[in-house]
Amino acid sequence: MSKLLVYVGESLNDHKSKHFILFNVAIALVTIASITSIILETVQSLNIYANIFRFIELFSVAFFSVEYILRVVTVNRKLSYVFGFWGIADLLSILPTYLGFGNWGFIKSVRILRILRLL
Repeated sequence: MSKLLVYVGESLNDHKSKHFILFNVAIALVTIASITSIILETVQSLNIYANIFRFIELFSVAFFSVEYILRVVTVNRKLSYVFGFWGIADLLSILPTYLGFGNWGFIKSVRILRILRLL
């Protein structure tokens, strides 16, 4: 495994790593922005900002997708993560957006599962 993957793996998975807190703060900030955007897009008077909300949605899904993939690649027990609580929560927080591309719009309501990430 390259040094970069080792660094990323430690930063994402090792609570003792000095970069672990920075990665988790970044994850929390993106989560808060995403949840706020999801809530605000339901307010009809804010429809003029729909493109901004869509950008935040796509950015956060891209961010969380990369994070999910990096966790799967760098964690020692891959199946334990993928089928564990946090792996399933991570997948469920990004999957509705991908399914939304295929005209599965009713699934979008599941995006609120991102709150689990914050908690």
